[in-house]
Amino acid sequence: MPFLVIDDSATVRRHNTALCEAAGCIVVTANNGAEALELLLNGNEFDLILSDVEMPHVDGWEFLEYVKSDANFGHVPVVMITSLSTEDHRELALSLRAEALLVKPLKEEDVAGLLKNVLAQAA
Repeated sequence: MPFLVIDDSATVRRHNTALCEAAGCIVVTANNGAEALELLLNGNEFDLILSDVEMPHVDGWEFLEYVKSDANFGHVPVVMITSLSTEDHRELALSLRAEALLVKPLKEEDVAGLLKNVLAQAA
C-alpha cells in the first residue's frame, strides 16, 4: 500500500516514514507540497497522503486544495499532520476535504487507524 509522506522537517519525515513502514506500507517522501505535486503529476499513485501544513514553496493547505480539486487525484485520502491544533485548523482541514487533521507527533495507533480507514474505503 503506497503512502506519500510530506514534511519539510527531515526528522519528522523519517519518524512518519518509519511508523508507516512498520505497519507494512510502502512510503514515498516529499520535502514540501511542490515536490509532492510533481510526484503526482508524474503519474505516481498513492493510497493515502500524509501532509504537513506549514512548509515552504507549496504549503499543506495549498497542496490539499489542489489535490482535492483535481479530477485525477481528488479521490486520494489526505490527512493533515500539524502542530496547529485549534478548532479553526480542524474546520479548515475538513472544509478543504481532508480526511482528518492529526496533531504531531504521529503515533503508531494513528497509523493503525489510518490503515483501517483506508482499507475500509477500498473495500
